Amino acid sequence: MESELLVLAIGNAGPVSALHEALRTVYCPLLLEDNQWAARVPPRTGQLLSDLEMSLHSVRRRVDTDSVDEHADSFLQKHEKGYNLLERCSRVETPLDELDFWADDFVARSAGGALIDAVKSALEPLRTGFEQLQGNLNCAEAIEFMDHLKDGLEELWRVEGEPRHKYPERRMRRMLTVCGGAVGRAAQQRLKGTAVWND
Repeated sequence: MESELLVLAIGNAGPVSALHEALRTVYCPLLLEDNQWAARVPPRTGQLLSDLEMSLHSVRRRVDTDSVDEHADSFLQKHEKGYNLLERCSRVETPLDELDFWADDFVARSAGGALIDAVKSALEPLRTGFEQLQGNLNCAEAIEFMDHLKDGLEELWRVEGEPRHKYPERRMRRMLTVCGGAVGRAAQQRLKGTAVWND
């Protein structure tokens, strides 16, 4: 008999993070993508699982941003804490997470307008492409999106805001990683079931 052991540790991250990680890395892929189980899960249940995972992810991101501003009692402290918030990117797991981060009103209030506006103008044109990448982009459209993505990331790296405030290198490294992951997953999804080496 084949068995698998799943160990969940709440630790310092808290129950929301632990539940989100379990759903994101184990249960949603297993129940919604695995051919053996996906057929057994009713569509409504699958939708509820997806909604719960997205909702928990949103809660995790909100907890992160709220904790940064918890003790900001002066304008200078708030400004510096807001910029420090931009260095924190551990919750960015997909390109859309990064786009949502910059679209968040809290971030805009905490980190200053010029940098936020420049980043939004570089990232928002990519949103539709990332959403379609998860769905039905054909090969030609995917290649065209990759060109737009390259241009958008180059523009993102050049943005500047308040004096000395630029798009943080740590966020850029994370953004490159999650973009690569999104493209890789999309390619895997399209090649699933195709006998690539036999054709």
